[in-house]
Amino acid sequence: MGRECLPQAQLAWLPSLRQGQSDWRRILQSLGELYARGTPIDWRGFDGGYFRQRIDLPTYPFQRRRYWLPTDSGRPAANSSAIAVESSPILNRMLQGDADELAQELGLSYEKRQWLPEFLELVRRRHQRETLFASIQNWFYEIQWRPKPRRAEPSLESIDFSNAGRWLIFADRSGFGRRLADVLESKGQIVYLVNAQDSYRKIEKNEWNIRPDNQKDCEFAIEEILRDCGASLKAMIHLWCLDEAKTEDLSIAELERA
Repeated sequence: MGRECLPQAQLAWLPSLRQGQSDWRRILQSLGELYARGTPIDWRGFDGGYFRQRIDLPTYPFQRRRYWLPTDSGRPAANSSAIAVESSPILNRMLQGDADELAQELGLSYEKRQWLPEFLELVRRRHQRETLFASIQNWFYEIQWRPKPRRAEPSLESIDFSNAGRWLIFADRSGFGRRLADVLESKGQIVYLVNAQDSYRKIEKNEWNIRPDNQKDCEFAIEEILRDCGASLKAMIHLWCLDEAKTEDLSIAELERA
């Protein structure tokens, strides 16, 4: 009635009641429109006077009940523009069939508003069909893991030993590192061995004992090695992990030592 009395006035007409909608929802929508248009709202007064009850929320995830709001994070990035459109207020009004507010927002004249409800109903039905069709398409696909052949590990036969190189090996206590050093030296390579022991000591020209938990020991050994080889190493092999105890054999003392 107000719009018909003042058809030329640039005013925002916000209803408090509407047939087919709850009164509370209609009030909230009108209040949101006022806030969006810059009207100051007394939020403390609006939110006051309601009875509230404290409830217990789960503190662990084993109850298998989710309290997160659903998101569209599973959609591909190519549909980012479609997500933005779906969440726009004007599209929500179109799908809800809110002809009066939509006409007011678009600035339609009284004559043009006559065909708007029928148009919105057609748009709503078309949107429902396309949404249903898109969801049905996903029913025919499922994710499958395809096994990929394991990449072959490099071996000594694949390494070029035509030129002498310098190798640094952090040798394990079981002797595997020392045997590897013997193989490399037999192929004309220069090998530096660093053993994990309880004290720092230089055993031979190219072999050191260091304390693994002492940073200075490692720095002294590395400095000597780099001075000898001119800061040029062909490779470094770390084998101390082979000395680690099996999980079932771990004790408090082993964990503290690690």
